[in-house]
Amino acid sequence: PLTAPPETVRLYYKKLIEAEGQVHPGRSVSLAYLIGPLFQLAQQRSVESEPAEENKAALLALAIYAGDSRIENFIGQVRTDDLKSHKIPFKHILLGRREDLRLHFVISAALEIITESGITFAIGEFKELFDARRGGSGFSFTDLAADITGKRFAERATDSAMARGMQSVLAGKAFEEDFFPRIHDLPEDLSQAEFEKTYGSVENERYLSVVRKIEGRISSLRAFTVNN
Repeated sequence: PLTAPPETVRLYYKKLIEAEGQVHPGRSVSLAYLIGPLFQLAQQRSVESEPAEENKAALLALAIYAGDSRIENFIGQVRTDDLKSHKIPFKHILLGRREDLRLHFVISAALEIITESGITFAIGEFKELFDARRGGSGFSFTDLAADITGKRFAERATDSAMARGMQSVLAGKAFEEDFFPRIHDLPEDLSQAEFEKTYGSVENERYLSVVRKIEGRISSLRAFTVNN
């Protein structure tokens, strides 16, 4: 099955370019600034179409725009030549005040959609994308929080029982605190030796307790508590 029709994803990609006009070139913006207009368009289009499918197309457009253009390979031609040549004017697109967390979030969201569409060979390529972004800085629970949040965000946004609720929270003007958890106290930049000394392995209760803490924070956010 298709992830989403390329022509529909293109509409959302154009919406992102339209949103650029509201920010002075060279400024940094939060990812929330882009999510707001995307979900507003999704909400408007959902009057005559399936909200979960609109949200799916919106998230795929966001992943191409603010994640990695190679995501387009799994969808079909989204960007025309003029869209490919368009230069994004923002200095940085941030999540939790960081670029790396934005990348983890949007790529994880796209990976959830693409693998759920049955394109399982995508996993290997996406692993390469993630590895390239990590830069060998060590294990990070902060990165993991962004990964988990992106996955769960996509799960919920593309679930027919929850899609409209997500739109109601995010349409128009979105705020990071509505969909992204607190991360300031999460350990990161742990070497393999440090990780094993403190947490043992990913099956160890000490590790799992941190993961549960992250998941609990995500579950308490507005975007993850509202229903249709």
